[in-house]
Amino acid sequence: MVAEAKPSLITNVPPSFYAQSDRATDAWLSAKRRDDNVEDGLWRIHNTLYDLTDFIDKHPGGPMWLEMTKGHSGVTRTFVRRGYSLLLQSIDFPENWVPSKEAKNWIQRYVSYIYVPIFYCFLYLYTFSMRMLLSIVKGHKVHINHFLPFIVPITMYLFGGNHTLIEALKIFSIIILSGSFMFSIIALNADHHHPEVVHDGDPVRKSYDWGLYSVDTIMDRQELRGNTLLTLTNFGDHALHHLFPTLDHGILPELYDDFFATLLEFEAECQCYPWFFETIKGQFQQLSRIETMKLDSHERYLLKHGRQMKSK
Repeated sequence: MVAEAKPSLITNVPPSFYAQSDRATDAWLSAKRRDDNVEDGLWRIHNTLYDLTDFIDKHPGGPMWLEMTKGHSGVTRTFVRRGYSLLLQSIDFPENWVPSKEAKNWIQRYVSYIYVPIFYCFLYLYTFSMRMLLSIVKGHKVHINHFLPFIVPITMYLFGGNHTLIEALKIFSIIILSGSFMFSIIALNADHHHPEVVHDGDPVRKSYDWGLYSVDTIMDRQELRGNTLLTLTNFGDHALHHLFPTLDHGILPELYDDFFATLLEFEAECQCYPWFFETIKGQFQQLSRIETMKLDSHERYLLKHGRQMKSK
């Protein structure tokens, strides 16, 4: 039996500045603050205003997010989802995973097979350069932690023996390029981009809650389950991570029995594929996909298991 769920709280309306090329975090927050028009110094969670000033320094996740969301309702999404990353929304990637004939040209579909791996090497440099550029052009705030990586070449130059500054910078560049490539190939191919995973534009469940929606947009990798090292270094146990982002990853494997039982109860399943090449292949297949799915996740589940939709 499929339980009736409350309407999704995931917003379908982007903030005012979303259409602009400048889509960094500060712009998103500024747009939300202008759109929500919350009394200055307060936070809105759903339709209730809160004064969290005395709680900022006690927040287990640190004060930054509460400080950034003061004066608008952006904290509502975090409160509902218990975790929200603006990183991917802050960057206009040259990859387009949205299945759309209008939004995706042939270069994005096929030439991306060539230029995307090259872009992986420069992701770190790209994000840093964009932050600096936006701070100059748009006046976005620059945080001191943005410059922490430069401690490495400075330390190599000062304490690395006879290395010149140029040699230290060359070694640092190799570290950054290789680290960027490894991070990108793991993170961007990890758990969300596969033609069998729901993307923007695909049909969604007619009756769903946030948990089911999250599971529909996630894939897991078989070989990572049960291996703590691989899980921590390769974004493993990803479905449980999204459902319980505040729990230690060492605890997540204990939840699998209840997780699978809940999926069965709600006639859902989490896509799971062999790691590593299957997920990379799926990511490029998703880059090429322009047709949206014909059925939503629940309908595909029933079809797969030879069952029919229940009449309302």
